[in-house]
Amino acid sequence: MKRRPVVLMVLDGFGLSDNPEYNAIEMANTPVIDKLKAESDRWVTPR
Repeated sequence: MKRRPVVLMVLDGFGLSDNPEYNAIEMANTPVIDKLKAESDRWVTPR
């Protein structure tokens, strides 16, 4: 099995919310996070 790099990002206080009115991250311009989420089949956002 080929070994691939792994990244563990702990974004403490990132501020995700189910309510779009109070979700600053979803309202902000976040091109790097958007690209990481789109290209990864293993992106996990714990709730």
